Amino acid sequence: MSRMNRTFDTDSSGNIDFGEFLIAISITAQQDPKKKLEWAFSMYDIDRNGYIDKKEMRKIMDAIYDLLGEDKKGSDNPDNKVDQIFLKMDTNSDKKLSKEEFINGCLADERLRKLLAPSAT
Repeated sequence: MSRMNRTFDTDSSGNIDFGEFLIAISITAQQDPKKKLEWAFSMYDIDRNGYIDKKEMRKIMDAIYDLLGEDKKGSDNPDNKVDQIFLKMDTNSDKKLSKEEFINGCLADERLRKLLAPSAT
């Protein structure tokens, strides 16, 4: 199941029903950056434990680099980018990002917001 399906399939049926579809459209069309960041967080929290760990963030970075056609070698590689993100966002240094840390980090840093949630800018 894709991250998008997992995010909007609120009843875990394996399908997005019409109601869930309407919710997805509503969230992605809203102008409120915080709501869009909440949606991005729920998409990135792959195991739905309420946190984004470095393994999940690495998957996100790999997907973003692939989507943008970025080179994954050199000093600006996905692993280094994940470390930079956690340095800025993981305010309590517990090696995972809560929804609050993710949202506050994106709101405080335009570059991170554009990277992790471009529709929230």
